[in-house]
Amino acid sequence: MAIEFPSGAMITNVSVTHNIPTFTTESLNLKEKSKHRNLHRLEGSLDVSLYGLKNQKAWQAFIIKCKGRSEPITLDLPLHFKSDTVFSNPTITIAAGIGQTAVTLSAFSGNIDAGSVVTFLNDDKTYVVENDVTGGGTMTFFPPLRQAQLINSEIEVLNPVMNIRLDEDMQTIDFGTGHMVTVTLSFKEAL
Repeated sequence: MAIEFPSGAMITNVSVTHNIPTFTTESLNLKEKSKHRNLHRLEGSLDVSLYGLKNQKAWQAFIIKCKGRSEPITLDLPLHFKSDTVFSNPTITIAAGIGQTAVTLSAFSGNIDAGSVVTFLNDDKTYVVENDVTGGGTMTFFPPLRQAQLINSEIEVLNPVMNIRLDEDMQTIDFGTGHMVTVTLSFKEAL
């Protein structure tokens, strides 16, 4: 089970990179051919602000629980990672197998915008929606499914979370002289 951020930690300055590796070859006449590998990993950095001694101590305990980069962390990001136009999570109406890039959704109230982030049951991968979906229908996404999904499986649209790992084993906390501490973390999606 992933470790959760301490409740007093305020996350700011989030930067996310989409790592989509490709095979690229170049011939003698400089003609290039590229093919993506259907892989995708979110990577990034964020700042964490900690106000007061209690929150700073909670952060120190959190860093110890992470055991360097060995333990996954649940990252609950606002704004771009949540849907504010869907009122309940839709379900899948036709089973979806490993490798599929589209699912048929049950009727739901609202709209899932292209670029939204979703998660599926029994899969810790974060998927990015490629098309607008209003009230139901087909949703396409990337990367392809890593786990098969059954009929009536719920898709987390309202509150998807990322599972991440820290990039470094060593984490520095500069306590300074004030009541506020800011820490910068770099991370990769835990797959």
